[in-house]
Amino acid sequence: MSEIQLRHLRYSAVDIFKTALRSVDAQELTRRAIEVSATRIRIANVELNANKPIYVVAVGKAAASMSMALNETLRTRV
Repeated sequence: MSEIQLRHLRYSAVDIFKTALRSVDAQELTRRAIEVSATRIRIANVELNANKPIYVVAVGKAAASMSMALNETLRTRV
């Protein structure tokens, strides 16, 4: 195998790895699960009234990144 082919394989492997990591990024997945309108907030299959306070409790390995995504998306509503 030539050096150029080997380099191409390495770049491809890194690209595949980065794509796989993005697909399981808790922060990105959380952002995609949130829909906000003037009166409603929908997180996955839970619908909330946007005019009522929202309290967040996060526990676990992905808690920090998921709560950051929630905070960034909902801003002053949390």
